[in-house]
Amino acid sequence: MSIKKISLNSVVLSLVGICGMSSAAFKADASDQGCFDNLPTEMKAEIMGYLPHKDLLTMRLVSSECHNILNDERFWKGMAEKILGQEVINFSERYSATFKRLSGAEKWRTLLDPNSNAKIRGELRTKKMDSLREESHEHEMMQRTGEIPRTEKFKASSEIEKFDPVITKLKGAKKD
Repeated sequence: MSIKKISLNSVVLSLVGICGMSSAAFKADASDQGCFDNLPTEMKAEIMGYLPHKDLLTMRLVSSECHNILNDERFWKGMAEKILGQEVINFSERYSATFKRLSGAEKWRTLLDPNSNAKIRGELRTKKMDSLREESHEHEMMQRTGEIPRTEKFKASSEIEKFDPVITKLKGAKKD
């Protein structure tokens, strides 16, 4: 699924059209907050879901309602599922102590920001290397005991092979 990059300005101008106002009339009435305030909360959250990460962090300062939407764990978890996918979330929950320690909206905002999720990526890399060493050692022991032929080469399990794509997705998570 590709996420379309749009600016806050283009969202506002689109909303002007949805509300049936001309953009000139909207701009002329600077004291009016525009029709964004009149939209249902669910629609505001849906629209915010298309904004770049840095705009979302700024948008929390716009109003108390925006602040509430953007501090809601469900909003950020939905964004993480949409951008990163369930496998990345599962790996982070399973293998990252940092991710497990975080809570609420902060947990999901951290996962979505490559600057913030560097520690999680590091923990996943460490877990991958530990798992590779363990599996390699088990393979070697099975060769020594004759359970498998000495000529059989070591191949990492499919679970270990999933680490690299997960880490790559986390590194490129930022949506802006």
